[in-house]
Amino acid sequence: MVIENFLSRVIFGHGQAELELALPSEFKVVTLGPYPLCQYFKLPESDLGGELQLAFEDISFAPVTVAAIEPGTDKRQFKVTLNASVLKGQYKLFCLQRPEVTMDTGGLMGRLPALSAEEPAMTEEQYFRFVQLEQQRNHLNQTANGRLLVEEYNRHNDAYHHVYSTNEFLRLYWEENGTSEDMGEYTSEALKRGDVVNPKDRGFGSQGVAYNSNAFQQQIMLAVACQSAGYIEAGKAALSFSDVVKETGNTSQLSVELTGQEIYNAVESSSLTLKSLQTSPRTEVLLAALKNIATSKIASNSDIKSCQQLGYTLDAKMCQRLRAVYQGSLSQDSALPQLATHSDTIEIALERSEFDYVLTEQPDGALTLKLKSSTLSIPEMGLLSGTVYEHVKADTRFIRGLLVDRMASQLTRTLRALVRQQE
Repeated sequence: MVIENFLSRVIFGHGQAELELALPSEFKVVTLGPYPLCQYFKLPESDLGGELQLAFEDISFAPVTVAAIEPGTDKRQFKVTLNASVLKGQYKLFCLQRPEVTMDTGGLMGRLPALSAEEPAMTEEQYFRFVQLEQQRNHLNQTANGRLLVEEYNRHNDAYHHVYSTNEFLRLYWEENGTSEDMGEYTSEALKRGDVVNPKDRGFGSQGVAYNSNAFQQQIMLAVACQSAGYIEAGKAALSFSDVVKETGNTSQLSVELTGQEIYNAVESSSLTLKSLQTSPRTEVLLAALKNIATSKIASNSDIKSCQQLGYTLDAKMCQRLRAVYQGSLSQDSALPQLATHSDTIEIALERSEFDYVLTEQPDGALTLKLKSSTLSIPEMGLLSGTVYEHVKADTRFIRGLLVDRMASQLTRTLRALVRQQE
């Protein structure tokens, strides 16, 4: 009934007028990127080279006007059509003189495939894991606490992508001994079978590292990298995700075995709130102690004790790693030379676009909305033509897709606000 009432309101009532009133006059993206176009490019007639990168600034999609809101293919779906618009903004191409990145920071966090036309971009198993990740996200969305976690992660996704892309120590410790990759494969199979996700009697990687030990270490290294790079809120969020885990009795040294369903149950019954996620006293204490350790030559006993009391046991080796990760973020892209830069403006006419949405009434009665598909697309822009990079075989589909996603997400956020009014 909740779905029917909402659809009746937006399709047959004053939904188009409400949406027009709620939407901004233009969708804006202040910055996007930089993102790599080519893993390594050697400048002509030079010994210098690096990673070819593309960045956008001051992107606008305007005007934003609604052409129609119509029923979808079933009773849970509806379609929003936006009129034709113009995409404007600035872009910058440059060669960043730095070591080659070989980890898929925008996907499953595994090794990138060899740059060969004969090797598939994604294996069948990798595709299954992407589908599985979406299934887990949908499962979390079934409860208020789960939705909080998903929304908080989405809010900081760009920050996490950026620090993994630019901090070589963070990547090094993620890939070390194949531990995280082994854990990812095991977790996928455990979720498929309904088995324990964090076994206490199994080691991972070539060194047999315990599941909880590596998971907690990766978490605090990500938090420290974010803090050093200026993503303070993203660092807090990385640590606050563990507040639910702490309620289950798990620490870096103690494994309380849980299945996927038991983890969902723990999330659902948690005392989690948006305020506790963003302003957790526990997180503030932990983040302060980690920063002290990462910025000191010798970690103090009080900081080590604070971490231990909060479930994180740190030895001298781990403290050294935190220092390396912190320094790695301090010396990110801004400190590296940008070679052969090229800047210009773009102005592209975009056709009328359709956005198909699906509504779900969750077990707790909440109504959630998800973008199922969209016809919005940005054509190839020919940004390399006439530059020193014009012969590079670069595919910008991924970056154009990100631009589309940023635009579509602004429509989706506005619609979600209307959905919440229904509740």
